[in-house]
Amino acid sequence: MVCGAAKHVETLHVALEHLARFSERPAFVVTDPRRNEIPVDHPNIVAVSTPEALSDHQAAIYLKTGLHRIFTGPGPYCYLDSDVLAVRPGVDSIFSHKLGPVVFGSDHCPISEFSPHAVNCACSLPGGRLAPGATRESMEAAFAEREARKRLHYELSEALHAHVRGDREKEAKKELLDVLTTIYNQNMARAFWNRIPPILAGPLRGLSWRLFLLLIIRGRYRWSERERRWYDRDGSLMIDAAAYERFVSEVRERCGFSWDERRGAWLDDEGRNVYPPGEGGVPRCGHLQQAILDRFGVAVPDGDWVHYNGGVFLFGPDSFDFMETWRRLCLEIFDDPYWRTRDQGVLAAVTWKFGLEDAPRLPPEFNFIADYYKKGLTHHGDLRFSLPGSTEVISPRLLHVYHNFGRRDWSVWRDVEKTLA
Repeated sequence: MVCGAAKHVETLHVALEHLARFSERPAFVVTDPRRNEIPVDHPNIVAVSTPEALSDHQAAIYLKTGLHRIFTGPGPYCYLDSDVLAVRPGVDSIFSHKLGPVVFGSDHCPISEFSPHAVNCACSLPGGRLAPGATRESMEAAFAEREARKRLHYELSEALHAHVRGDREKEAKKELLDVLTTIYNQNMARAFWNRIPPILAGPLRGLSWRLFLLLIIRGRYRWSERERRWYDRDGSLMIDAAAYERFVSEVRERCGFSWDERRGAWLDDEGRNVYPPGEGGVPRCGHLQQAILDRFGVAVPDGDWVHYNGGVFLFGPDSFDFMETWRRLCLEIFDDPYWRTRDQGVLAAVTWKFGLEDAPRLPPEFNFIADYYKKGLTHHGDLRFSLPGSTEVISPRLLHVYHNFGRRDWSVWRDVEKTLA
């Protein structure tokens, strides 16, 4: 299913090439050809006219949630987002998992973390508040701009840590050293030091540094004053102080975030913590759960519940009521500026409305979300992954390339291209 910009059609063409390699089932493209900047090159196209008042994004949701009206045979049918790629044999075995009216895979975060991406609350907006007279478009633009700056920050950080990436032992060593030095620098940034006469402050700072090395570092790492670098016991580079200072300066100039030594946190230009304390420094809130209750009268009581991801799902004739409700409620929120133009927030509401919150889900290999910006996600090579905090290795059959589709300096994408070689 595709609708609109040329980049989306080009992404679809890549997905169709992968399906042709690894699936023996026919693939159909549902689209509104009038909206597409370039034509879809595929023999099986289902053309559907969408309401002109809808944006391309809304029209795509209109098509996706209306598939039950198009495919009315015995099924089952499988929907794939255009950024979901078949990368291994065995893709067609997904149909054996149609065990209920609809079957989805899990998203890669809990509903409380998804919340700021689904509704226009202030939790991730600059300044932590809604601007007077803000429209849906202006709120979504402000959110997107801040997210873009955070993603650039992530990329700069990854470049700084590139020398330990891919080596779990070194990554763990560096992570511990980062924590220890951050705590030390926080203590040395306290106002206490400014109240001490300079004649005493210098010697005391020197003593604090020696005690830090003796009692905290305890020989686990070595500091080179000449190079201004930290090494581990084996002589591997951990931290380059000069490179870190350049990194802090570049983040300030390009992202608008400043490192606050005293608080040990990145702050935006209004002094607000960019990465609030909590699970991975990612904003969480209950505003989506409250919006679902207020708008639809459906309670989603657990903020740690992991909602469905709408990128891959199975449906059939027995899905009609679920799909029809999903579509109707999506069309409702199009007129509500508090709701972002997404289908997954409504999907969570419909899931609980139909009592399917604990229903069987697709195994992760049928919708593995490879998120370029997901901290802790490990790519072992050959499209084998481990989720954050897990040593289990997952070899996806359907890979959901989330962010940076087609990025050739990303090891994941290089391995994706090898699957068609």
